[in-house]
Amino acid sequence: MPAPASHSVRSQAVALCLLTLPASALAEFTLNWTPLTSGPSDGGGTSYFNCNRPDSGAGVNCTSHDGGATNGTVDPDKTPFLQEVVTDVDGKRYFHVIVGLPPGPGEDGFAHETFIQVQDGTTACGNTYCPYAGGSYNAFSGSGDAPLSADLTLTGNGTADPTKVITRQVIVDSAMGLTQEFIKSSFTAKPKITQSVVSSDLSTSFTLDMSNSGYSDLSTPGTMTNTLTFTDPAIPGGFDAATIPSSGIQITGGRYTYTGPGQWDSSGFTPGSYSYWDNGGFDTSTAQWSSFRDDAQNPLSYTSGGTQTRNEAGNTCKTTSAGSGGC
Repeated sequence: MPAPASHSVRSQAVALCLLTLPASALAEFTLNWTPLTSGPSDGGGTSYFNCNRPDSGAGVNCTSHDGGATNGTVDPDKTPFLQEVVTDVDGKRYFHVIVGLPPGPGEDGFAHETFIQVQDGTTACGNTYCPYAGGSYNAFSGSGDAPLSADLTLTGNGTADPTKVITRQVIVDSAMGLTQEFIKSSFTAKPKITQSVVSSDLSTSFTLDMSNSGYSDLSTPGTMTNTLTFTDPAIPGGFDAATIPSSGIQITGGRYTYTGPGQWDSSGFTPGSYSYWDNGGFDTSTAQWSSFRDDAQNPLSYTSGGTQTRNEAGNTCKTTSAGSGGC
């Protein structure tokens, strides 16, 4: 990956986090929120970032390097962030990214961790090593220019090879009683989703484990648990999907495949494609990524003098006025 602005590479690596080789060629890292290098010297040089974290080596590459008016200033985003380049026993490199900090017992919070395999560079991706995902790398900004843009040729959102990534995301919101985890701990297997909600009146538990199949398997559904329990004795009833006869329930989660190549060549990035058993599915090319940003949690106040109202974020939007530069 080229030497970009600090926030640009952050946004780029996070936005590309849906990304393989044969199973025997891939190391299985552990998703436990732990840095694996000591700093830029063994963690990727200019691709290493360690910002707003409690680590002893935090505070590396946390200023803007956009070459403009904000060059050298501290990035206003205070989200804990780590990006490092790690190498497995076979010599293959991976971007390791941790966003946020895992919530402790009784704490609210958000944390996201990924390992994304790196491809040796081509002229189309700046002659350096790049993730197995699309996106423009012009001016070393990549998807950091506008990571929430609907233009996939710029951001690469949703284009990566899922067999070249492992990832974990945890969300805890005590006000809602919500605990949720998305984990894909194997490069070759599909993910597992777990969600529970606990309130004074009821509790729900949902799990869809799709790790029983790989990305060439269209036939195998995941295993599901889905229960609703009322804790108030005055409310009768409840629900347990396990009590429904097999003839009355159809689980389709996990019945999809991915076909590559999903890689760079001299002319650009060739994305892979997903196929679903019922010809349905989610079209990433039509996703409005800006709808996932909460203005209250992520105010865009990156220009001098006040908050800007925008639909996107990123390097370009931090250094231009609202309504310009694609913002």
